[in-house]
Amino acid sequence: MEQEGGASTEASTLEAGITDWIDITRFLEQQEREKKGEEHLWKLPHEALRSRAVTAVDFGMQQELIYLLHDFDELCAASRASMCRTLLEEARKVLEELTTKRDNIMMVNSFRLERELLAEKEAEREAREKTPPPKLPAIQTLLFETTPSLSEEALRKILDWTVDTTGDLREKHNVTLDPIMGDELGDENEEVVVLECCNEAFKCIFNKSTVLKAFESDHRCPMCRQPYAIDGPQPSGTMDISYDAHTCCEGHEPFGTIVIHYSFPPGIQTERMLKPGDPYDVDSRTVYLPADETGARCAQWLIAAFKQGKLFKVGLSSTRGRVGVVWNGIHQKTRPNGGEANHGWPDETTKDHSGHLDRLISECKKANVSLTKQ
Repeated sequence: MEQEGGASTEASTLEAGITDWIDITRFLEQQEREKKGEEHLWKLPHEALRSRAVTAVDFGMQQELIYLLHDFDELCAASRASMCRTLLEEARKVLEELTTKRDNIMMVNSFRLERELLAEKEAEREAREKTPPPKLPAIQTLLFETTPSLSEEALRKILDWTVDTTGDLREKHNVTLDPIMGDELGDENEEVVVLECCNEAFKCIFNKSTVLKAFESDHRCPMCRQPYAIDGPQPSGTMDISYDAHTCCEGHEPFGTIVIHYSFPPGIQTERMLKPGDPYDVDSRTVYLPADETGARCAQWLIAAFKQGKLFKVGLSSTRGRVGVVWNGIHQKTRPNGGEANHGWPDETTKDHSGHLDRLISECKKANVSLTKQ
């Protein structure tokens, strides 16, 4: 990572140096176009360029730029036109060399990142292959009860915040206002809380009321977006798991199918939902997984996500045009066939394509779903 950061820094400093050389090249070109014989007064923005030369990147460019300014000062009066052309050619040459070097650095850095990503994916696949495949889920019905609101005591334990009673932490981080609401911290004697994710880059210091409100609908810090282990705002409902031995998911023959049916009764939206106090309608969804290792791994993540309230939420359905139960960013297969374009199978993970299992794992991790918290 240090090597990557070093390469990025080198490329960015080269970019700054190239900007300096582009400026002086354009100036010389303008002087060449506007020359009016011996009477023309050549004016170079000496102080500005000298100031930039001091902070120019170190690839010999700093001294080159200083020499260029000095030579221009000394010789422009004697042979303005020829010197301008000479210096312009030198500037163009250095600009070309710096640009080429910058492009090479960026290309090497890009290749390195690509190799690292490929190696990371390959390591995940190898680890998956070495890990014993999970058992197919049992025929069962899982019940999820929504949490109407998160109590202050529950949040305090989960977030492990520190109360800044003396104001020392506010002074240490040099903050006086709530970063979300804009109110003064500690106004009207309200408690000021500091989350454990607070650091020099992100001042995660809030009035307590801001924290209580923010975590009603999200599991991430409203400032730095660090996730915390909080159940999602999924409405109350059931997850029925059964099998169909006569139907196969396309591309996974001759295995049968895991059928998962979600059912949500009508209810009243809680404080953690879109419009608290408004009703939402009954809803149900059916999804399909192959009864093989791929399906078992998918089911493992879906069961964990359902238990943790992360699969669904109450929101505005774009297809139905009304408020109801909608997907919560974790995609599932609603058909045993039809392919990826129709939200069905087949949708396999290959070396060149990230299939449904890989995407499902990625989306569950993004939602802070944990396989260890069951």
